[in-house]
Amino acid sequence: MTSSSRPSEQVWPTRVNSALQDAASDRPVDAQTLLEDLRIHQVELEMQAQALRASEARAQAESLRLQHLLAEVPVALVRIDGLGRTVAINRAAESLLGQPSTQMEGKPLHRLGADQHERSRLMHAINQGLRSTRHLSRGHQFLLQGQLCTLDLHMSQVPGFSEGGQSEWLVSLVDQSEVVRQNAQQEQTLEELKLSLALNRDLASVTDAMPDMVAVCTADADVDRKSHV
Repeated sequence: MTSSSRPSEQVWPTRVNSALQDAASDRPVDAQTLLEDLRIHQVELEMQAQALRASEARAQAESLRLQHLLAEVPVALVRIDGLGRTVAINRAAESLLGQPSTQMEGKPLHRLGADQHERSRLMHAINQGLRSTRHLSRGHQFLLQGQLCTLDLHMSQVPGFSEGGQSEWLVSLVDQSEVVRQNAQQEQTLEELKLSLALNRDLASVTDAMPDMVAVCTADADVDRKSHV
């Protein structure tokens, strides 16, 4: 609601009430003025409705754009509301959790804990995250697709996803075993790179020494040829 519309909103009901009182007391009613006030107020209401619809359309378009971007992120992301209930999950989370987003919708995230103790830990960690803009909780046991997985939770409040005035949070699920596997793969790649560099250095040393070796061999051949003459 704009500040420019407030004065007239305060004035025109007063004029209407005054006109009604005039009619009740048989005093003459300025119908033209009253009609004009009603028209002005109708125009203001229509302008406010248009602005509200435009704002809602922009918010919806932005939400859809962000949802599309997050769907393609290779990190498992879960959107939850202020009660810790799942709103949506992206494709990476669907693959990790083994459930489509439609089946997860409305379910409390902590229910994925491996047992009652882990579910209590998860619920406590999520509640802590809901009271802050950012929160990290490590080492939670999940039972996913019949297997135990150790996941870290990274929570971030995302007001841009607000629906109905309620903020939402993004929870990224980081598989520790996958992190360990990736670290081991990176270390192996690094060792292979070091070995390759060492071999290249040895090859370069041999290549650099080749002219001297050729010269020595040539000199030895000359000596042998002269000795046989």
